[in-house]
Amino acid sequence: MPTLLPTQRFATHLLIATPQRNGDMKFLERKEKNNYLLEMIEKDRCISLKQVADKFGCSKRTVKRMLSELKDEGHNIKYCNAIKRFLKEN
Repeated sequence: MPTLLPTQRFATHLLIATPQRNGDMKFLERKEKNNYLLEMIEKDRCISLKQVADKFGCSKRTVKRMLSELKDEGHNIKYCNAIKRFLKEN
């Protein structure tokens, strides 16, 4: 095994410690999608988790997390089983 300088060891360690995943959404991209999701709900266009996941190219679990973030921001979002849609209550 070749001897590495301290800086080379550090650089190698950083590359191993911070893997990049292709599916990660950047903060601004996530915020834009959250805002668009809220707009879809307000305009009564949000039917299902699958519909939103397909539109955003993510999983249904990610959409659930996005809805949770919107709720944490103070938006009162509910799913109505009778009409099969997400609703924003005032």
